[in-house]
Amino acid sequence: MQPSDQRDKTNSLTQFLEKNGVMEGLVCALTFIAYLGTMTFGFVYDDKPVIVDNAAIRSWHDVVHSLIPGASTRVAGFPGATFYRPVTALWTRLNYAAFGLNPAGWHFAMLLGHVLMTYLVFAAVKRLTRNRNTAAVAAILFGLHPVHVENVAWLSSVNDLLMSLLLLGSFLGYLKSREGAKLWMGASIVLFGLGLLSKETAAVFPLLILGFAILFAHSRSSGNAGLWPAVKEGSASIPYFVILAAYLLFRGQMLHSLASPIAPLSWTTMILTWPSVMWFDLEHLLLPISSSEFYSLAYVTAPGFENFLLPILFLMIACIAAWYGISKLANPQLGLFAVVWVVLPLLPCLYLRAIASDNFVHDRFLYLPSVGIVILMALAIHGISAAKTFGAGGVRVKWAIAAILCAVGLVGTVHHQLQWASNLLLYQNGAASAPQNLVVEDNLANEFVDLGRYDSAIPLYLDVLQRNPRFWSSNYNLGYAYYRMGRFAEAESCLIRAIQIDDHDPDQFMVLARAQMQQGKLAQAAQNAERALQRGPQNQGFHFVLAKILEESGKREQAIVEYKTEVQYHPESAIARSELERLQLPQ
Repeated sequence: MQPSDQRDKTNSLTQFLEKNGVMEGLVCALTFIAYLGTMTFGFVYDDKPVIVDNAAIRSWHDVVHSLIPGASTRVAGFPGATFYRPVTALWTRLNYAAFGLNPAGWHFAMLLGHVLMTYLVFAAVKRLTRNRNTAAVAAILFGLHPVHVENVAWLSSVNDLLMSLLLLGSFLGYLKSREGAKLWMGASIVLFGLGLLSKETAAVFPLLILGFAILFAHSRSSGNAGLWPAVKEGSASIPYFVILAAYLLFRGQMLHSLASPIAPLSWTTMILTWPSVMWFDLEHLLLPISSSEFYSLAYVTAPGFENFLLPILFLMIACIAAWYGISKLANPQLGLFAVVWVVLPLLPCLYLRAIASDNFVHDRFLYLPSVGIVILMALAIHGISAAKTFGAGGVRVKWAIAAILCAVGLVGTVHHQLQWASNLLLYQNGAASAPQNLVVEDNLANEFVDLGRYDSAIPLYLDVLQRNPRFWSSNYNLGYAYYRMGRFAEAESCLIRAIQIDDHDPDQFMVLARAQMQQGKLAQAAQNAERALQRGPQNQGFHFVLAKILEESGKREQAIVEYKTEVQYHPESAIARSELERLQLPQ
């Protein structure tokens, strides 16, 4: 037996932890500390087009304009895509207004968002279980789950974070409305609508509400069995389905598409690939040992044992284990609902046509589904502690298990986030995890070029082109690298080949024009500069380069016109203004 003074200390600590705000505060503090290192990270990967080079986030006018379907894709940095995410556009504008291009501020905002999400998990599980200890376990497992690193460390992944915050807030509002606080139903519906405007996959949320209402219908019906309680409770989901229908109707009419196909896949290929995708997701939710923005998972066109039958076998075993484990829980209904929470948000990710080709699985897709996983884990840990086997020591067993999982999660979180510190680390990690991915190798070579390490970059470009000679990006990027190295003839050859593959990008014409100007091919250089301007008439520097070519060709008056146009479009260009003033001086 424990000495009385030790028992008193234990009881005092327990009473202190049970006070409102203490456990959730500790959980949020530990989560914040785990990701504190991300505030030293810079802008990486898609952060450049989405944030750094995105002029649309610099003014409130563009954010208001983003309320128009199609415009929000430009504010989000992805023109041409069928996204409608004005909430994300507002987020980027607020961050730019507050922090400018200081990445530390942006990362601080992302970290606060994850900490808030962790708190909401605590609040939701506490309301579901009426147990603060179970809520604390679920929340800390969520806060330190290594699969969340991409959602916190990568600024451009904010869509999933915002959507998850809004949907979990909506779910909490729904739970409060079930307890008689009817005004919370209105708040819940509004938050759901905002979730839809953050990311399209929020469309599954009404099904979550319907599933919860049906599963817990009899708990509020005074023991009455039958269909009527389920119908009555299920009717609470009708407002959510009405909002969803209005959203889909509006989206269909304005954007003419519910999901924009990116990858040209047949339904057969998608269906055959589903088992490996689902097993990947489940594996990373339960055992997030590896982490990368790029994975080597491939489409399944010919089903075999490893790529089709084995994932199905693993999924069947997981389903049987889950069913058995849930049946042993004190609250199997909540366990079943947790499974529903895992599965439903993953269903939109199975429409592989809407995800970039050969890079169709991502940790960020697992942010919202992981709420269901941590609920299951917390319920299982509570069930172990309550087992008669451990007797009075069950509480210590529970916290020991939670502590071990937290320690593992903390180590994994800190380790996995290091790759997001820079583009070089991100692409090196991606090349190691997906060696067959040409995009990763091309991006890694680009980073070496930016660092001036041409001896490392050129072999990577050549390796990509050896495997796929018509890979446009490496043809263009190799040409640009040769231009920066002063190897103008080789640059010209690569750029001409890139243009023959795809002539839509204006930059390739302008780099080609500059390479030809350096070789004295002024007529060809002028022609390609004009072709660049046809595709990007207001691109910065384009009129300036054409002016230089015309000046070297002896066409002084035409050069003055181009310098004036450059200054007109880009008045911040001091060099263009200086060159214009020089040419306008009396001869």
